[in-house]
Amino acid sequence: MNLLIIIGILFSLFFSNIILLPLPFNQYAYMLAREQIKQHDRAVQAQNNLNSKEKIVNLYLELLQVKEYVNTKKISINATEELDLLLKFKKDYISKNPKFIDFIFLIYSSRQSSKEQIKIHINNLINLQYLYPDFIRGYDMVGEEDKGHTILFHSDSLINAFNYSKTTNGSFDLVFHAGETNWPENHLPSNYGDGVSTFENIYDALVLRTRRIGHGLSLAKRPDMYEYIRQRQIAIEVCPASNQLLGYVADLRNHPGIVYHRSGIPIVLGGDDPGSFGYNQLTIDFYLATMAWGLNLADLKQFAWNSIQYSSLPDNRKKEGFQKWENQWNLFIDSSYILACNQTFSNVIMNISDILPTYGPYNQSINITLFGSGFEIAICKNIICKFGEKETNGIFIDLNEIICPTPLTNNDISIVPISIVINNEIFESGLNYKFVSSLIIIDDETLTTTTPSKSDKFVIVNQKLIAGLLILLLTFIL
Repeated sequence: MNLLIIIGILFSLFFSNIILLPLPFNQYAYMLAREQIKQHDRAVQAQNNLNSKEKIVNLYLELLQVKEYVNTKKISINATEELDLLLKFKKDYISKNPKFIDFIFLIYSSRQSSKEQIKIHINNLINLQYLYPDFIRGYDMVGEEDKGHTILFHSDSLINAFNYSKTTNGSFDLVFHAGETNWPENHLPSNYGDGVSTFENIYDALVLRTRRIGHGLSLAKRPDMYEYIRQRQIAIEVCPASNQLLGYVADLRNHPGIVYHRSGIPIVLGGDDPGSFGYNQLTIDFYLATMAWGLNLADLKQFAWNSIQYSSLPDNRKKEGFQKWENQWNLFIDSSYILACNQTFSNVIMNISDILPTYGPYNQSINITLFGSGFEIAICKNIICKFGEKETNGIFIDLNEIICPTPLTNNDISIVPISIVINNEIFESGLNYKFVSSLIIIDDETLTTTTPSKSDKFVIVNQKLIAGLLILLLTFIL
């Protein structure tokens, strides 16, 4: 009996966890893993709940989305000669530009290639990667997803690439474009023979343990998949300029990249096809993301860090890359700090529009917040907060917020005007602060004033505690 239980547990683990699937990976294991990933998608779960007639109608609607078959030509080059030239170029360039970290190659195939062509590509790729393990670091399929074959269509050859990747000790990754579409998920690709929608490239990329997801725009329709991707720290390559130029996201303020970032999914900014678009630096993509998403310095620092962390560089090159980047980052911060502190804001008018809270105890210091505009005047400056004639040192928070600790006063002081002093210049707020003898802090954290008490301390009232005491008192009375 115990033996049967153990066998049952092992059987359950085998079929419930992709990580436990043995190598070599095969079609049967692939299908099991694919179904496991799809179960994380609530939209798939909803479709499974359709009744028989609804499923027929659903299939009919999908049938109406089929487009024409599109074909392209393939151009061959001498790969080893090109790679040798590029290796020499890289060595010479880094020696002349020591700040530069590195560049490596991901070999790619066109999505519109036939199964036989992809098979040949991957066989050639494996041979090249064996010869250049530190230079050729991965494989991708590129081209417009809606007009090309899906990952599932080429799964036979891609499984071979996956199995090879598991023998390389991390020197070779599968890195797929997936979800670069704004079509509904039931919109089938243009090519005859594809049985799934473009959206499902996400599933198959995850089955093949993609290290990164290129674009991932369609994930915006599947927020329930975020946790699956976040837990596995699979980075999404976000390309703002490309997505706008190619018509996937008309208004970058609505780009899902910022949602992924705020959800804890690591993202890296990329140019996608900068040569085709007429630029060769990532400054444009960083600028667009900053302006459209309201990014701060912490966001930009994280994106830069992600670019190294989630790259396919060898670990030793990553370590060197982080050292180079941190040196440059510190220089950037030092120079920017000096620049910021030396700025003058002669045309800026400070306005203090509100304070919170407007009252507090006279015998205990609390922090109050001043809200307003034009606070950039206080950057790198000593801030004095004035409560009538009493002063405290203020804290600059951001362009719209300054914190002022309240002073300790005698109980004969009641209402005082609030102002701040910066470089001996006084900025009146026109607002007042009221000192009270004591406060009650209700357990829902609402502050209310009380009449003066003999005790000059905060009175903390816990409603649950009072209720308990009342019940106890009634028990004794009864």
